[in-house]
Amino acid sequence: NNQNKVIILLIIFIFSIGCISFYKKINNLKSYNASNIAGLAQNTFINGNYDEASVKFDRVVNDYPGTSGAMQSLIYLLNNAIKDNDYTLALEIITKHKGNINNISDPIVKSYLYKVQGDISLFEGNADDALFYYTKANEISVNINFQIKYNLDISSIFLVKKQYGKAIKLLN
Repeated sequence: NNQNKVIILLIIFIFSIGCISFYKKINNLKSYNASNIAGLAQNTFINGNYDEASVKFDRVVNDYPGTSGAMQSLIYLLNNAIKDNDYTLALEIITKHKGNINNISDPIVKSYLYKVQGDISLFEGNADDALFYYTKANEISVNINFQIKYNLDISSIFLVKKQYGKAIKLLN
């Protein structure tokens, strides 16, 4: 009597294992493709063809969200925008991918992205938002050198806001 139930449960179990394996294979393939395209984009960037590299980076960010290749591409796009002092483009990139930024597990990358948001806020003249983002970057960062950098950014905001005591205390 129980033989039929056991066979059905065994079939369901095998089917579940197959589905999970297929899902993992698809995710691994997605991550592999994202890393390959991001690597090609890096080589193109290093060779000086910034426009073509930007297109590839943008493709990785849009087509493979949540992968390490997408985060790497996002950093390159942001670095290039900031290097060109194009804070409007940097803000557009951050706004477009803000949900992905919250899911980043790497504290160095995540703190850098908060720092960039602080820079953009400061550029727009919003010292309170800049202070918020710099503080968040400092809290997340695990690297003492970056924390010092973020503390300098925070103290510069205190100076802008004429809170000299807080700036001196932080610098000390």
